[in-house]
Amino acid sequence: FDAVARRAVRGEEGPLGLIAESARKVAAVAATAASIMDIEMYVLAGSGFAVPGAIYAEHIRQALDELTGALSLPRVAVELAHNPRDAAAVGASALVLQGALAPR
Repeated sequence: FDAVARRAVRGEEGPLGLIAESARKVAAVAATAASIMDIEMYVLAGSGFAVPGAIYAEHIRQALDELTGALSLPRVAVELAHNPRDAAAVGASALVLQGALAPR
């Protein structure tokens, strides 16, 4: 996936088309979820967004802007995690520390 993503980011037509199609499908799911739930922000994290994250973010932003404009809903922000590959590990670590330092 990373090899295809790198080629897409460089602008190669075939790989860019594959990543763009994938991004449009993720955007459709994000827009559907935003239309039925009160979502304020999506943060794209995980190894799949490490290389082509900007392509995904652009497609998701565009789909959400079209949806929120058409339905007069509040704008939904889309951000790329600062370190997408490690975001899940960092989040899990934070939960473990929170449970150890501030148990319920």
